[in-house]
Amino acid sequence: MTESVRSKPWHACPELVARWLADFIIGQMRQLRPNYAVPEQFSGIALNRDDADIDSIELIDVASALYVALDAEASGSLDATPIGRSFASWCAFVEYAAARTELLSFYTSGSTGKPRRVEHRLCDLDAEIRDFLPQLCAGGVTPLRIVTVMPSQHLYGFLFGVLLPAQLNLPVLALQGQAPAVVRAQLQTGDILIAHPKFWVAALEPDAAFTPAKPRWPTPMLGISSGQALPDEIFAQAQLQQMRMLEIYGATETAGVAWRDAPGPMTLMSRYIFADAGRSEITQLVDCYHRGRAVAFPDQLQRTAEGRLHVLARHDRVVQVAGVNVHLEHVERTIRALTGIAAVRVDIDADTKRLSAWLVSDVLDEAGLRRQLHAQLSSAELPARWQFVGVLPANVSWK
Repeated sequence: MTESVRSKPWHACPELVARWLADFIIGQMRQLRPNYAVPEQFSGIALNRDDADIDSIELIDVASALYVALDAEASGSLDATPIGRSFASWCAFVEYAAARTELLSFYTSGSTGKPRRVEHRLCDLDAEIRDFLPQLCAGGVTPLRIVTVMPSQHLYGFLFGVLLPAQLNLPVLALQGQAPAVVRAQLQTGDILIAHPKFWVAALEPDAAFTPAKPRWPTPMLGISSGQALPDEIFAQAQLQQMRMLEIYGATETAGVAWRDAPGPMTLMSRYIFADAGRSEITQLVDCYHRGRAVAFPDQLQRTAEGRLHVLARHDRVVQVAGVNVHLEHVERTIRALTGIAAVRVDIDADTKRLSAWLVSDVLDEAGLRRQLHAQLSSAELPARWQFVGVLPANVSWK
């Protein structure tokens, strides 16, 4: 495959622009209205009409967020391409603005409030995919199609569900929100499947009926995951089912940092190098795309003797629940603010992967606590299990 011949900018691919824009509108609308009903398709509809279910005020808010995401004012795109009411006119605006901007904005999960905007240079994101192509095309997989369950307004979904197919000029099958069995039934040999850890845990759970002679997945194919660490058994199941699995470590703020295709330490991507090769405990890495800029990480990182990377615990007590970053201290502060709560400790249950709470409290009404917290905490932040105790345990564990 000759990348230089096949590659083209993502904004020159109308189908990628339309999918990115649709995902962007949906993401913004769900911030404005959590119960927003997504239309079957945006193509051909007029925004601010009944078929799109977006009113005029919401439309202004979404358009403003789009201008910011594309840095439209700085690039002069606002004056040159007035945005219209139809989805097609919005696509034309994105194509024009993206071709003239150096920056694209992405948003953190917003688990502790309003999502935070993070800017990335498009040249850096393109370089990251280009530098990582040898790993994507290794292991006997010749990429023929990209299949994704990730929304493309998220950085990970954009890198591998938009820039990757643009660089390889490959078709994309978007199956966001589909169950693993439904996704698996539509896969073909040569697919690269972009998904999140929760999807892979469900998709690769042990199956007594499975035999290596009759794999459940087309072969060869490649799976890619990013988010919380994949359990070792998922790598084992992927290998047993004749699938190569790549796990990406990174964040909205950093883009991709390191990767692995088996349990154990990770290999740094081309973008990052160790700041001090002589130390095993790592507090920052050097970003080679930005002239040696030092980047600090919220995770405890450890360098191996072979120059690879172990990702340990978070410094700031951030965990992932259902693919969402949750700040435990924020949840604890919110619960402590309730009347009658003397002390609280929140942590993630290793078995259920949901939050558990220990409370020193005169209030023993769990249902009442849930009702009070429902408006203040997201579903990922709301503890699934409660324990009322006289003294908080030093090390919390349900075992």
